[in-house]
Amino acid sequence: MKRIILFLAFVLIIPVAIFAANVTKVVITIKEPEVGKVRSFKARVPETASSEVYEVHWSGDFDNGVFVQGRDYTLTVKLRIKSSSSNIFSTSSKINVTINGYKAKVTKTNEKYITVKYTWKTLGGENPNDPQSKLKITLKELAAAYSVTNASDDKELLKYLKRQLPDAEIWSTGVSYKYTRKMPTETQDGNLSVPIGITYQGVTLDSYNFTVVLPALNKSPETAKLSADMELMKAALKNFIVTSKTTGDEVLAVVNAASVNGTRAVWGENYKYNAPSSNVQGSIDGNLIFELGNAKDIFHAHKTLPIAGTADDAAIDADFSALSKALHNHVVSNRTTQEELIEMANGSIKNGSKLTFVGFAKTDATYEKEGKIVISFEMELNGTTRSPRISMKLPKLRYAFPAEIAVNKDEWEVLRLTNIERYKENSQLLAIVAPLMDAADIRVEEIKTDFRKDHRRPDGSSCFTAIDSSFTKYRRLGENAAHRQVTPSQVLNSWMHSPGHRANILNPHFCFFGTGASGKYNDRYWIQMFSDGGGVVDAVTNTGTYHFDTLVDMEEAYLICNTNEGFKAYVPLDADYMVKDGNRYTIHLKGVSVVVTVGDPDSEN
Repeated sequence: MKRIILFLAFVLIIPVAIFAANVTKVVITIKEPEVGKVRSFKARVPETASSEVYEVHWSGDFDNGVFVQGRDYTLTVKLRIKSSSSNIFSTSSKINVTINGYKAKVTKTNEKYITVKYTWKTLGGENPNDPQSKLKITLKELAAAYSVTNASDDKELLKYLKRQLPDAEIWSTGVSYKYTRKMPTETQDGNLSVPIGITYQGVTLDSYNFTVVLPALNKSPETAKLSADMELMKAALKNFIVTSKTTGDEVLAVVNAASVNGTRAVWGENYKYNAPSSNVQGSIDGNLIFELGNAKDIFHAHKTLPIAGTADDAAIDADFSALSKALHNHVVSNRTTQEELIEMANGSIKNGSKLTFVGFAKTDATYEKEGKIVISFEMELNGTTRSPRISMKLPKLRYAFPAEIAVNKDEWEVLRLTNIERYKENSQLLAIVAPLMDAADIRVEEIKTDFRKDHRRPDGSSCFTAIDSSFTKYRRLGENAAHRQVTPSQVLNSWMHSPGHRANILNPHFCFFGTGASGKYNDRYWIQMFSDGGGVVDAVTNTGTYHFDTLVDMEEAYLICNTNEGFKAYVPLDADYMVKDGNRYTIHLKGVSVVVTVGDPDSEN
């Protein structure tokens, strides 16, 4: 016994590192992200592993913790060596980490801790109801249609995009590089990728890689067909929702059904099927070998199988998923009601789950902020329960503005905010007219290269020479200019705190208006141009009606005015500068007043 004690003491004073083994492989599993489902934070490693999970973090655009179709989601897992283990993470050789079979990236490491990340791209495929996804689809179609060469560069691609989307604002977002090029080989395609930002039809992508294919130098027709099939087959694999009973043969059937050119996939020798249990997920994992004639390629496939449950679990989960999908695909607005969503939810149930309404909350969208609807239910099927809580975003309200004149949403908003300030001071409201809008467009581009505080043009002439001379005779005129303000409200605030600019905005003689906005981010330029005139002789709404069901409907409309000088003028309807009397709203312009009603036409309140 004494000899044993002495031996143990001797072992304890030897540095642990002498006996430590390097950990070079880590396998992590977590519940696979699924559209409409709540994220999981229960990441696991095998019980026999030397390491343990101590922190899990998700990043991405969630809807109350629920995955949204078409978005990217990144999982970050931090692991540490168990206190009971003498092993260490390798710092001298690469650590191979997989999450649900996908190769993950190790971002930080030392002997005791590592941090790993994996990103699920465009979860569930592009969402056809998401404006950003629609824009991405448009960009992908344009990329596929472009014939690129090895000599092409970022400038060529940007010119191509601007030709195809002349109404879009497109800019390069590359900081350390303007583009990346992967040269093609004899049999493999390369690509040219340009990082851009784009605003098109009111939708903005702040960061997008516009990528075109550089075709292989000697690609056979079979190889080309195989490559096209593989893209379709991999997409089918990605979008295939497995159950606890899914088999490898079923996965192959789904993959092969997506082929259009006859490509067939089979499992390679490393194929493995791990059956799920009542508390542990399973998996289908291995290389898929794609073949078409003499063309051949390989792709590593992995699907995580959910924990095996009862038939009632499967049925109620299917109802939960159908309910979530139905509500998320429903177009919602401030008018959406609790009853409307309950009816839709009940209609989505196909497996007999009993649905009980629990709660409904709605924050209406405004012109500045998105709104939100949250609706909650309880589901029950033969004693098995679920608690769906569905959150839906309400898009910002959008003002309609005339297509008959060159005005964008920021310029229309500048007019609206300017009229609000004039209404507060009892100054007559302004209407935009083409001569002043055209001049503002000229001036806003001029001040981008030559910003003069004396309001002179680059050639030294007065700013008002930008206005058509047939319009300027015998008129009072004014101009405001600004730089760097990002939004219409910011630039109006700046002008209203400057005595000279404020005087133009509130000048009671002015009745016609033009405005220009150009640039991006904090490098934006703004122009206002004012004039007096004879005023308006008549006005009609763009909808042809003078009654609106709601204020939102009214404020989406505008007036088309005929002036006594023979040209058209336009002004938005807005309750903030209209006189309210019961359900009647009156807008006063120089020369004419227009009355509209909102809500119940018989109401007096």
